[in-house]
Amino acid sequence: MTGPLNCTYDLEREVRYCSNCGKTENELAAKDKAAVLQLCGDCRSVRYCSAKCQLTDWPVHRKICKKGYQSPKQTKKTDKLSFLLARFLRTKTSPMPVHAIQAIFRDWTEIYRALLTFIFINASVSAPNHAPQVLYVKLSMPSTSNLEIKARCAFQVEDAEFLTLEEFRRATVNKSHRLYSEENGQILDGYNRHVQIRMPHGSIRRLNMVVQRLEVQHEGVPLTYFKSWFHEDASDYATQSKFRDGTWLKYLKEKVADGEGWHYSRFD
Repeated sequence: MTGPLNCTYDLEREVRYCSNCGKTENELAAKDKAAVLQLCGDCRSVRYCSAKCQLTDWPVHRKICKKGYQSPKQTKKTDKLSFLLARFLRTKTSPMPVHAIQAIFRDWTEIYRALLTFIFINASVSAPNHAPQVLYVKLSMPSTSNLEIKARCAFQVEDAEFLTLEEFRRATVNKSHRLYSEENGQILDGYNRHVQIRMPHGSIRRLNMVVQRLEVQHEGVPLTYFKSWFHEDASDYATQSKFRDGTWLKYLKEKVADGEGWHYSRFD
Protein backbone atom coordinates (compact mmCIF):
# COMPACT_ATOMS: atom_id res chain seq x y z
CA MET A 1 0.00 0.00 0.00
CA THR A 2 1.06 3.55 -0.54
CA GLY A 3 1.38 6.16 2.18
CA PRO A 4 -1.48 8.09 3.76
CA LEU A 5 -3.51 10.72 1.99
CA ASN A 6 -1.59 13.98 1.99
CA CYS A 7 -3.72 16.17 4.26
CA THR A 8 -3.13 19.90 4.53
CA TYR A 9 -5.15 20.05 7.73
CA ASP A 10 -5.19 18.28 11.07
CA LEU A 11 -7.37 15.22 10.43
CA GLU A 12 -8.20 14.75 14.09
CA ARG A 13 -9.46 18.34 14.34
CA GLU A 14 -11.36 17.96 11.07
CA VAL A 15 -13.55 15.16 12.47
CA ARG A 16 -14.56 17.22 15.52
CA TYR A 17 -17.42 19.58 14.74
CA CYS A 18 -20.01 21.78 16.43
CA SER A 19 -23.27 19.87 16.82
CA ASN A 20 -25.26 23.00 16.01
CA CYS A 21 -23.53 24.97 13.24
CA GLY A 22 -21.34 22.11 11.98
CA LYS A 23 -18.07 24.05 11.99
CA THR A 24 -15.02 21.85 12.43
CA GLU A 25 -12.09 22.68 14.71
CA ASN A 26 -10.01 23.27 11.59
CA GLU A 27 -12.43 25.98 10.48
CA LEU A 28 -12.30 27.61 13.90
CA ALA A 29 -8.52 27.30 14.02
CA ALA A 30 -8.26 29.29 10.78
CA LYS A 31 -9.37 32.32 12.83
CA ASP A 32 -8.01 31.29 16.21
CA LYS A 33 -5.31 28.61 16.47
CA ALA A 34 -6.22 27.96 20.10
CA ALA A 35 -9.91 27.31 19.32
CA VAL A 36 -11.20 24.07 20.81
CA LEU A 37 -14.74 22.66 20.69
CA GLN A 38 -16.24 22.01 24.12
CA LEU A 39 -18.09 18.80 25.06
CA CYS A 40 -21.62 18.91 26.47
CA GLY A 41 -21.11 18.85 30.23
CA ASP A 42 -23.87 16.30 30.85
CA CYS A 43 -23.66 13.56 28.22
CA ARG A 44 -20.21 14.46 26.82
CA SER A 45 -21.21 13.01 23.46
CA VAL A 46 -21.48 16.20 21.36
CA ARG A 47 -19.37 19.34 21.00
CA TYR A 48 -20.09 23.05 20.59
CA CYS A 49 -18.08 26.04 19.40
CA SER A 50 -19.87 28.50 21.69
CA ALA A 51 -22.42 28.83 24.45
CA LYS A 52 -24.79 30.37 21.87
CA CYS A 53 -24.64 27.27 19.67
CA GLN A 54 -25.18 25.01 22.67
CA LEU A 55 -28.24 27.00 23.71
CA THR A 56 -29.63 27.00 20.16
CA ASP A 57 -29.21 23.22 19.86
CA TRP A 58 -30.70 22.43 23.27
CA PRO A 59 -34.35 21.94 22.15
CA VAL A 60 -33.12 19.09 19.91
CA HIS A 61 -30.27 17.76 22.03
CA ARG A 62 -32.30 17.63 25.24
CA LYS A 63 -34.27 14.68 23.83
CA ILE A 64 -31.18 12.47 23.86
CA CYS A 65 -28.84 14.24 26.29
CA LYS A 66 -30.19 12.61 29.45
CA LYS A 67 -31.44 9.43 27.81
CA GLY A 68 -29.38 6.57 29.14
CA TYR A 69 -26.71 8.85 30.58
CA GLN A 70 -25.66 9.84 34.06
CA SER A 71 -23.98 13.14 34.80
CA PRO A 72 -20.16 13.01 34.75
CA LYS A 73 -20.08 13.21 38.57
CA GLN A 74 -22.58 10.36 38.93
CA THR A 75 -20.77 8.27 36.33
CA LYS A 76 -17.40 8.81 37.98
CA LYS A 77 -18.79 7.96 41.42
CA THR A 78 -20.62 4.85 40.23
CA ASP A 79 -17.68 3.61 38.17
CA LYS A 80 -15.34 4.07 41.11
CA LEU A 81 -17.61 2.13 43.47
CA SER A 82 -18.06 -0.68 40.94
CA PHE A 83 -14.33 -0.81 40.30
CA LEU A 84 -13.50 -0.97 44.02
CA LEU A 85 -16.09 -3.69 44.54
CA ALA A 86 -14.67 -5.76 41.70
CA ARG A 87 -11.18 -5.37 43.11
CA PHE A 88 -12.40 -6.28 46.60
CA LEU A 89 -13.94 -9.47 45.24
CA ARG A 90 -10.69 -10.12 43.34
CA THR A 91 -12.45 -10.68 40.05
CA LYS A 92 -12.09 -9.08 36.67
CA THR A 93 -15.27 -10.52 35.23
CA SER A 94 -17.84 -8.27 36.90
CA PRO A 95 -20.56 -7.32 34.35
CA MET A 96 -20.13 -3.95 32.71
CA PRO A 97 -22.72 -1.41 33.99
CA VAL A 98 -24.96 -0.04 31.23
CA HIS A 99 -23.88 3.57 31.78
CA ALA A 100 -20.25 2.46 31.53
CA ILE A 101 -20.90 0.84 28.14
CA GLN A 102 -22.33 4.11 26.84
CA ALA A 103 -19.41 6.14 28.17
CA ILE A 104 -16.87 3.75 26.65
CA PHE A 105 -18.73 3.78 23.33
CA ARG A 106 -18.48 7.57 23.33
CA ASP A 107 -14.75 7.46 24.09
CA TRP A 108 -14.15 4.71 21.50
CA THR A 109 -15.72 6.94 18.85
CA GLU A 110 -13.42 9.84 19.73
CA ILE A 111 -10.38 7.53 19.56
CA TYR A 112 -11.22 5.92 16.21
CA ARG A 113 -13.02 8.78 14.45
CA ALA A 114 -9.85 9.67 12.54
CA LEU A 115 -9.48 6.04 11.40
CA LEU A 116 -13.09 5.86 10.19
CA THR A 117 -12.69 9.18 8.36
CA PHE A 118 -9.53 7.84 6.74
CA ILE A 119 -11.43 4.72 5.68
CA PHE A 120 -14.17 6.91 4.23
CA ILE A 121 -11.72 9.01 2.24
CA ASN A 122 -9.72 6.08 0.92
CA ALA A 123 -12.27 3.32 0.48
CA SER A 124 -15.66 4.85 -0.40
CA VAL A 125 -17.08 3.70 -3.72
CA SER A 126 -18.08 5.99 -6.56
CA ALA A 127 -21.65 7.23 -6.11
CA PRO A 128 -23.95 8.38 -8.94
CA ASN A 129 -24.28 12.17 -9.14
CA HIS A 130 -21.96 12.60 -6.18
CA ALA A 131 -24.71 11.28 -3.88
CA PRO A 132 -24.11 11.31 -0.11
CA GLN A 133 -22.85 8.04 1.31
CA VAL A 134 -23.13 6.19 4.59
CA LEU A 135 -20.42 4.07 6.21
CA TYR A 136 -22.29 1.57 8.39
CA VAL A 137 -20.12 -0.11 11.01
CA LYS A 138 -21.24 -3.04 13.17
CA LEU A 139 -19.42 -3.46 16.49
CA SER A 140 -19.51 -6.02 19.25
CA MET A 141 -18.17 -6.16 22.80
CA PRO A 142 -16.45 -9.30 24.15
CA SER A 143 -18.41 -10.93 26.96
CA THR A 144 -15.30 -10.75 29.14
CA SER A 145 -15.19 -6.94 29.06
CA ASN A 146 -15.15 -5.28 32.48
CA LEU A 147 -14.59 -1.91 34.12
CA GLU A 148 -10.82 -2.20 33.80
CA ILE A 149 -10.90 -2.32 30.01
CA LYS A 150 -9.60 0.65 28.01
CA ALA A 151 -11.97 2.28 25.52
CA ARG A 152 -9.50 1.81 22.66
CA CYS A 153 -9.71 -1.99 22.98
CA ALA A 154 -13.28 -2.39 24.25
CA PHE A 155 -14.98 -3.30 20.95
CA GLN A 156 -14.43 -5.34 17.80
CA VAL A 157 -15.50 -4.54 14.24
CA GLU A 158 -17.77 -7.35 13.06
CA ASP A 159 -18.61 -5.87 9.67
CA ALA A 160 -18.81 -2.59 7.76
CA GLU A 161 -20.19 -1.46 4.42
CA PHE A 162 -20.78 1.59 2.26
CA LEU A 163 -24.26 2.44 1.00
CA THR A 164 -25.95 5.48 -0.45
CA LEU A 165 -28.02 7.73 1.76
CA GLU A 166 -31.11 6.71 -0.22
CA GLU A 167 -30.52 3.06 0.59
CA PHE A 168 -30.20 3.96 4.25
CA ARG A 169 -33.51 5.81 3.97
CA ARG A 170 -35.07 2.60 2.67
CA ALA A 171 -33.62 0.77 5.66
CA THR A 172 -35.55 3.21 7.83
CA VAL A 173 -38.99 2.26 6.51
CA ASN A 174 -38.51 -1.28 5.22
CA LYS A 175 -38.62 -3.66 8.18
CA SER A 176 -37.26 -6.50 6.05
CA HIS A 177 -34.10 -4.54 5.20
CA ARG A 178 -30.94 -6.06 6.70
CA LEU A 179 -30.08 -2.73 8.38
CA TYR A 180 -33.55 -1.86 9.64
CA SER A 181 -33.82 -0.40 13.13
CA GLU A 182 -36.34 1.78 14.89
CA GLU A 183 -33.44 4.13 15.67
CA ASN A 184 -32.80 4.85 11.98
CA GLY A 185 -35.50 7.52 11.91
CA GLN A 186 -33.83 9.51 14.68
CA ILE A 187 -30.47 9.13 12.95
CA LEU A 188 -31.92 10.50 9.70
CA ASP A 189 -33.55 13.40 11.55
CA GLY A 190 -30.12 14.40 12.86
CA TYR A 191 -28.66 14.11 9.37
CA ASN A 192 -31.41 16.24 7.79
CA ARG A 193 -30.93 18.93 10.43
CA HIS A 194 -27.22 19.14 9.68
CA VAL A 195 -27.91 19.32 5.95
CA GLN A 196 -30.10 22.38 6.53
CA ILE A 197 -27.33 24.00 8.56
CA ARG A 198 -24.29 23.03 6.49
CA MET A 199 -25.55 22.54 2.92
CA PRO A 200 -27.10 25.70 1.41
CA HIS A 201 -29.21 25.21 -1.72
CA GLY A 202 -26.98 24.71 -4.74
CA SER A 203 -23.94 23.66 -2.74
CA ILE A 204 -21.48 21.42 -4.59
CA ARG A 205 -20.47 19.80 -1.32
CA ARG A 206 -22.15 16.77 0.22
CA LEU A 207 -22.71 15.61 3.75
CA ASN A 208 -21.86 11.96 4.34
CA MET A 209 -22.60 10.00 7.49
CA VAL A 210 -20.95 7.32 9.62
CA VAL A 211 -23.33 5.10 11.59
CA GLN A 212 -21.93 2.91 14.37
CA ARG A 213 -24.08 0.07 15.68
CA LEU A 214 -22.92 -1.64 18.85
CA GLU A 215 -24.55 -4.89 19.94
CA VAL A 216 -23.79 -6.32 23.38
CA GLN A 217 -25.10 -8.92 25.77
CA HIS A 218 -25.64 -7.41 29.20
CA GLU A 219 -26.41 -10.06 31.82
CA GLY A 220 -28.11 -12.17 29.16
CA VAL A 221 -30.13 -9.28 27.70
CA PRO A 222 -29.28 -8.10 24.13
CA LEU A 223 -28.72 -4.34 23.94
CA THR A 224 -28.10 -2.17 20.88
CA TYR A 225 -26.47 1.28 20.86
CA PHE A 226 -26.15 3.70 17.97
CA LYS A 227 -23.88 6.65 17.33
CA SER A 228 -23.77 8.71 14.14
CA TRP A 229 -21.63 11.58 12.96
CA PHE A 230 -20.94 13.39 9.70
CA HIS A 231 -18.20 13.92 7.16
CA GLU A 232 -18.39 16.78 4.66
CA ASP A 233 -16.58 16.71 1.32
CA ALA A 234 -16.58 18.20 -2.18
CA SER A 235 -15.31 15.29 -4.28
CA ASP A 236 -15.66 11.60 -4.95
CA TYR A 237 -12.74 9.76 -3.40
CA ALA A 238 -13.09 6.55 -5.43
CA THR A 239 -10.28 7.51 -7.84
CA GLN A 240 -7.72 7.99 -5.06
CA SER A 241 -8.32 4.91 -2.94
CA LYS A 242 -5.36 3.65 -0.92
CA PHE A 243 -6.85 0.17 -0.73
CA ARG A 244 -7.00 -2.57 -3.33
CA ASP A 245 -9.49 -5.39 -3.74
CA GLY A 246 -11.61 -4.33 -0.79
CA THR A 247 -8.80 -4.66 1.76
CA TRP A 248 -10.11 -1.66 3.70
CA LEU A 249 -12.41 -3.82 5.84
CA LYS A 250 -9.56 -6.12 6.81
CA TYR A 251 -7.41 -3.09 7.63
CA LEU A 252 -10.19 -1.56 9.75
CA LYS A 253 -10.76 -4.78 11.70
CA GLU A 254 -7.04 -5.28 12.32
CA LYS A 255 -6.37 -1.74 13.52
CA VAL A 256 -9.31 -1.78 15.93
CA ALA A 257 -8.35 -5.26 17.13
CA ASP A 258 -4.83 -3.97 17.88
CA GLY A 259 -6.44 -1.84 20.58
CA GLU A 260 -3.81 0.89 20.34
CA GLY A 261 -5.84 3.72 18.84
CA TRP A 262 -4.92 5.16 15.45
CA HIS A 263 -3.33 8.17 13.77
CA TYR A 264 -3.13 8.70 9.98
CA SER A 265 0.67 8.90 10.18
CA ARG A 266 0.64 5.17 11.14
CA PHE A 267 -0.92 3.96 7.88
CA ASP A 268 1.04 1.00 6.50
